[in-house]
Amino acid sequence: MKINVVVLDDEYTSLQALKSYCEKAELNVVNAYQSPTEFISQFDTLKFDLLILDYSMPLHNGLQVAELVNSKGYPVIFVTGHRDELHKAWDLANCIDCLEKPVTVDKLKKSIAKYKNQVGKAGKNETTKDYLLLDTYPNQKSKIAVDEIAFITKCNSDTSNNDRYLQTLNQKYYRLTKVSLEDLLQKLPQEKFIRINKSTIISMNAIGSISKNFETIQLKTDYIDSKGDFIPPLDSKAIGKPVLFIISDKEDYRKDFKNWFL
Repeated sequence: MKINVVVLDDEYTSLQALKSYCEKAELNVVNAYQSPTEFISQFDTLKFDLLILDYSMPLHNGLQVAELVNSKGYPVIFVTGHRDELHKAWDLANCIDCLEKPVTVDKLKKSIAKYKNQVGKAGKNETTKDYLLLDTYPNQKSKIAVDEIAFITKCNSDTSNNDRYLQTLNQKYYRLTKVSLEDLLQKLPQEKFIRINKSTIISMNAIGSISKNFETIQLKTDYIDSKGDFIPPLDSKAIGKPVLFIISDKEDYRKDFKNWFL
């Protein structure tokens, strides 16, 4: 079944080009709008899977339009001729991709592949999940689903102690840069994440078991070989075994965790 898309671009030639690229990428163009105001007025009557829109438009820019459709769970792909707009666009939870003009069929097909991978069979509501857009090594931006985070801890391969190691429930890892644990705690929902010692944040979703005295916690995810970015704190031969952390009794970490968990 073809993906149903709506295309929005205030420039006529760009709009026609986008429609043509969509058709060549075997997408079904439900409607194409040159006016964001017209799209907004008809939004509630439209049935589509994905919105492809320009970022810079008069009256209602792409960001404002994307925030509107985000409230209903629709994903978007931005196109823009201004590189400095890409970062703002990525901050939206329902942003699948950002394409810098000139757009090509190949660029669009890659974005559609991301859409299929991210949304899959779950449908449009899957894109309403929360994401963090974080700086990762080396000099990249990574979009990480909050519910997939297992834990965040110190990065052993960073001697400056400015980087953090993040591992997901599905056994992926990232080296986060330019961020502190305090900053991360501000970004993460308090009902799902807590700091258990000086260097570690864990997710409620990742908890496997807890010792009776609340001294240690075992997670559902295993240690993975991360090229030295994360050294298991209790066992240097722990690769492939469940992650195990010590819950510190300093600065009320253990007390706070017990109250949070119970």
